[in-house]
Amino acid sequence: MDTQPISKDPAALAAIFNQDYLNGKALYLYLTGKIPSITFMNEIDPFDAIAAFRKTHDSEIADWYNEAVWNPDSQGFGMENCFFVLKNQVILHFGHNFVHMLHDMNDWPYIESLARLFAPCRVKEEI
Repeated sequence: MDTQPISKDPAALAAIFNQDYLNGKALYLYLTGKIPSITFMNEIDPFDAIAAFRKTHDSEIADWYNEAVWNPDSQGFGMENCFFVLKNQVILHFGHNFVHMLHDMNDWPYIESLARLFAPCRVKEEI
């Protein structure tokens, strides 16, 4: 995927950011010029899902954006949001216990394969 924006208009640039970090839908529109279909999976451990994806699909990543926040208790950074822009124009947005898959409906078989990959990455119940 060519990750060059379709517009460099200041309003288009401003729209890709929300109050926290990136807005996935606006990023998809900005990069592809198309409105995305969105497939949502809840109760997914983002760290397990990212590891599973990178193990088998790392070469498909065209670009990667990450939002991290400093945790003074652990003295390290913790991931808030992570966006993978893939060469096939799919965008994966990983966040707290979820993954959003932004895509064209022609990508549905690929999205179903990702859903099967992510399904075992369930959030572990705390006891």
